Amino acid sequence: LRVIMATSKSRSDYTGRVLEKVDRKSMLDDTIPLTVNIQTYRILSSHVEYSIRVWRGPNPEEYWDIHHRYSDFDNLNQSIQVSDVQLKLPPKKVFKNTDRQFLTERQKGLQEYLEAVLSHPFLSSNVIIKRFLDPRNYLENFHDSAYRNVSMFFRSNPEWNIVEPLRAIGWRIRKHYYLISSKVNPKAPNRILSWSEPGPDFCVGERDLEVLLKILVD
Repeated sequence: LRVIMATSKSRSDYTGRVLEKVDRKSMLDDTIPLTVNIQTYRILSSHVEYSIRVWRGPNPEEYWDIHHRYSDFDNLNQSIQVSDVQLKLPPKKVFKNTDRQFLTERQKGLQEYLEAVLSHPFLSSNVIIKRFLDPRNYLENFHDSAYRNVSMFFRSNPEWNIVEPLRAIGWRIRKHYYLISSKVNPKAPNRILSWSEPGPDFCVGERDLEVLLKILVD
């Protein structure tokens, strides 16, 4: 059950007008698919590093390069095991792991691994995968950031109180859910609040967002 905080008709009309003012700045859309190509590898003193080119969407000019070693892939694979999706990661090799024929085969295997991840409807949208391929935009802890914003909002709200964040609901990176309780009627059943950060789920300028929050509180 989503909590809806009502306002007067005039305020609702204003809120609607504000929501129609979509921020035209380039905002990151988490739903745009990523594609990758492991272009090469280089042998360093202590390990081998793979150079990966990543594209967002169909524009061939929108790309960036990242670098990962095999252990990074191994850590990623362990992190997503909870999904119970069986993915084939090239095996470890203790000896002769800098042999060029072996590295070429491993590069091919890692490419196939990433393609399998990105073709999966849920794994491809997981923040762990996004952070691996696009660390510049996904290093932030979105849950913690959203919780701070929600806490600030409810700090001045006389009717509702946050019970706990519900992290295991939904798949959208910037959409969060919280269990809330009534301060006015403690015996009332708890409700679930959905909170969307500015982005593809909710797009509005910061000033307008501040005005909207003030209206909701008033």
